[in-house]
Amino acid sequence: MNSRTSTIQQQINMALTHHTENRSLVRELAQIAEEPDFSRFAAHWAPALYERNAIFFENFLVRHLDSFRHHTIIEKLLLQAEDDGHDSLFQGLYRKVVNEERWNAELHTLTTSPLSDEMVLRAVRRRTFRGMWFGLSEKTALALYHRNPDLFGPIIVGNVRRGWRRNGSESFTSLRSAALDRGNEAFALTIFRTIADETMWSTEIRRLLRLNLPPEQIVNALQERHPASVWLFDANVLTELVRHYGSAVLPYLEQGSFYNIEGNWPALLATVKKTGNEAAYWRLFQKFGESNTWNKELRSLITSHIDDTTLKMTLQHCMPTSENIGWRLDNEIAFRLYQRLPDVSRPFVERFVDEPDLQLWAAAEARGDEELLNFLSFCAIEQCNRLARYVSHTPDQQRRNRHERKDIRQLEALSNIVLARFDRLAADSPALYVRHAAAILSYIKPHQWGFEQSREYNPILTALATHHHPAWLASPEAMCELLESPNISVQLLGLEFLSQGGKDAAQRIVENIHILRALLLGRARISTKKIVLICLEQAAQEDQVTAAVVLPLLAEAVDVRGKHAVDMRAMVSMVRLQHAMVEG
Repeated sequence: MNSRTSTIQQQINMALTHHTENRSLVRELAQIAEEPDFSRFAAHWAPALYERNAIFFENFLVRHLDSFRHHTIIEKLLLQAEDDGHDSLFQGLYRKVVNEERWNAELHTLTTSPLSDEMVLRAVRRRTFRGMWFGLSEKTALALYHRNPDLFGPIIVGNVRRGWRRNGSESFTSLRSAALDRGNEAFALTIFRTIADETMWSTEIRRLLRLNLPPEQIVNALQERHPASVWLFDANVLTELVRHYGSAVLPYLEQGSFYNIEGNWPALLATVKKTGNEAAYWRLFQKFGESNTWNKELRSLITSHIDDTTLKMTLQHCMPTSENIGWRLDNEIAFRLYQRLPDVSRPFVERFVDEPDLQLWAAAEARGDEELLNFLSFCAIEQCNRLARYVSHTPDQQRRNRHERKDIRQLEALSNIVLARFDRLAADSPALYVRHAAAILSYIKPHQWGFEQSREYNPILTALATHHHPAWLASPEAMCELLESPNISVQLLGLEFLSQGGKDAAQRIVENIHILRALLLGRARISTKKIVLICLEQAAQEDQVTAAVVLPLLAEAVDVRGKHAVDMRAMVSMVRLQHAMVEG
């Protein structure tokens, strides 16, 4: 034993001997416990603390004893804690040394002990702790159930675990049979739902089919047998259910948690369709279907001979209700749908089309559908971004040259039709142009892509950023759309327009002073706040009314401190404005 270790031992002895007050003792030991050798003397301090006050020192003991170095000490303390009824300390130490085999063996031994049922129940609960990764074996669960099913039933239900090895789980057949023999079907079904895997579920459902229950009972029976942790279901079993019970079983298919199915799911959907419940068919289609089959169904609908009213109603059913569904509408289907029902099809196009289609563009332009053209213009911007990025990031020189020629042609074709539209709108009216340009930019989501980087190589974005500035500044609605955008890059574009100054810019700043205040006083970058200050200072120089609106905001900015503050720059702007007003 070296001198350092000897010193630690002396410190422990002195602390245990001289501290009569528990709080001061635990503080002293906590400081000593920071030394690595403290744990070597656990055989000395752990029993002493237990004898002194097991309840008070429980947290210290649980924190500083571990199963690798102190296994023997923990085992001795467990015996004492159980005899003394210190259940919380027992649980804290027990979880450090127990494993699945030992736990089940101890519980099984308790079931055959001469103790009363209440004492056995307390001992079982003492050995059951939060965060257990293992569960009861069927042998132990059955022994507990035979001893007292009413008393130990909740313990069994709460601690039965399904094994995750495929075909390696216990089926608890004996336990479920014992429960059924006692007429406790609810308990047996609860165990089944907990431990059932794909094979067990399929076998049970086919057994249920042979029972031929009345249709009004089948949904409840299926829900009682629906497993809690199965991720893959057999589509063929579901198809058999629908063939046997028809529409009566559809509520179960709609309400059940079917995360994934294997097998012939198209046959399942076809069987559902034969029931004649069109609305349920489309709801289940969204659950089990996929994008390609959805497009085939839509093509069949559009080219069918049903009247437009029926088609509209059907389209309402087949529109996916989940916003997160990853389906995409083929351009050809989108075009045909728009040709037949232009007013109804726009929600479909805006939700499920992400690439511009020249055929659809021409159809919208022929109808004068500027709202759809706004969306397609936004799609063209995104497509141009992808094309330009791919051109610059293709690694192989030969492939890059081949792809560059193709992608550049596509980029030019897309940008040309959008820019031609911009020219047409501006020729009709600059105000009309900026209204639609603002609508296009409103599709940009927060953090979607960097406007500043994209405009360098995207002709459409370049045109939006550089053309018709006076018209932008003259339109209150368009400027408000830019400044209220959830995308900071679009907001910066609005600030770029405002920074050019003038009467219109000053008026727009007064109208949107609340937005500028949020940018100046909030968490925006310092570079953004600098632009805001430029806009405010230029606007305030236009007239006294604008200055009266701007100066209080600058005064607020002077009082803001922090990493993103621009207090000194705001003070300089405020002083300059006040000086200019005095001279004026």
